[in-house]
Amino acid sequence: LADCGIDQLFIVPTLEYVWRDNNTEQKESWDEKLCQEAHAILEAERLAAEEAILRRQVVADELELVKQEEQKKYKNKYLPIPNTAIPTETIIIPSAYAMNKLRNGEYCELYYFTHQGLAKDESSFPSLDNDALMLTKLDNGTHSFIALSSAKAKASLVKDKDLSWEEVGQANLCMINTMRQCEWASVCVQMHINLWLAIETHE
Repeated sequence: LADCGIDQLFIVPTLEYVWRDNNTEQKESWDEKLCQEAHAILEAERLAAEEAILRRQVVADELELVKQEEQKKYKNKYLPIPNTAIPTETIIIPSAYAMNKLRNGEYCELYYFTHQGLAKDESSFPSLDNDALMLTKLDNGTHSFIALSSAKAKASLVKDKDLSWEEVGQANLCMINTMRQCEWASVCVQMHINLWLAIETHE
């Protein structure tokens, strides 16, 4: 610096100024680098946390889907157990033939829901398999296989037109309860109730 014509008194202050300026610049550069690295680390941690949350959500969604499918497949397993008293009355269950008819939304004769029809089914010897087939002769003379439960039901059938008014009334409540058991739409059940009420109150 002396060779450059700078006075001896200004050399030391000048060097100090240059050193401080360079040092400040390097410190700022270093601090900026540390800040960028810290920001990069935080960003990486944030992305990793988001990815972990997404993975957990995917696993939870898959487990929920499996649970829903299992609940659909095994409905009875997940039905809530009602906190009700043990029934003291006899539970009346119509024949398998009548239950299948209503479950499929098909016409079923009222006889199967009368006291006589229920007692007949209860006293008959139960088949180990109501879906078993038996050979029968049709009206046109040909032979065909039909369900055993259907054959047993038709053997003792009394047609609707031959039922007494008392027997029709007996079938009323039992049939409506069975429709509910077979998960008929509430609007359809109510239509049948309205029909029965209209018939009973008709003059």
